[in-house]
Amino acid sequence: MKEIFLENYLKENYEIYDRFTFDKVFRFLLSNDFEHEEAKEIIMNNCALSALVLQERIHNEDYYKISMDEEISEDLIEFINEVAEKIINLDEKECKQFYDFLINKTNNLHDDYKKYQELTITNKSFNFVDDRKYTVTHETIRKKIQTIYDQLESILNIKIEPAPDEWDRLYNVDFFIRIKDMYIGLQIKPINAGIQLSQIFKEKEIQKNTHRKFTKKYEGEVFYIFSAKEGNKKVIQNKEVIDEIRKEIERLKNL
Repeated sequence: MKEIFLENYLKENYEIYDRFTFDKVFRFLLSNDFEHEEAKEIIMNNCALSALVLQERIHNEDYYKISMDEEISEDLIEFINEVAEKIINLDEKECKQFYDFLINKTNNLHDDYKKYQELTITNKSFNFVDDRKYTVTHETIRKKIQTIYDQLESILNIKIEPAPDEWDRLYNVDFFIRIKDMYIGLQIKPINAGIQLSQIFKEKEIQKNTHRKFTKKYEGEVFYIFSAKEGNKKVIQNKEVIDEIRKEIERLKNL
């Protein structure tokens, strides 16, 4: 029975193209009483490995450093911290553009970045069998790089998605909330020291017409959200907009 379970597990994880997945599978084998060398041989003989994984885990023998006592490998903690440090000062759209660049196949680490993007952007987990500790690490990471729309998702308990480029051009909408076949638009505006509030409100007035077009087509209102950095975290400045969005969600649900 154990052999069949192991065989099925390896089939489900046949493609190991990033270090996160390699470590997950390796820890699974360690938890099933395999030694480090045995675990390496099982993976080498049953899985497809990328050049990145072969170099960073097999050829330099870093698989010996993987332990059941750690939540995540030390080099991946450094990797996560580097990415978090780079995006901490980016606004929502710059953050998305940065990730799009990172997962481009011309990037040597694109498979690691792609897997990390799943954790931080789409909030997917690895579905670990026994390594539940990673959930704590994952939440810690999300708090470090939490963006305005992450905060709204948590407060409103509803999924918020990046708007298509067409919506940005036509309606000045950065993100949206889907309610049945209707949409609520969100425009997130960073307030920086060099920007005058009068300038922001003037821009808001100009964009009212495109927002009305959005509402006419998709039913939902478009909400302006002002954000400013406080310490290392971006904070919603017009917090009253949260209740306004809640009311609009309920209105659309009742249509």
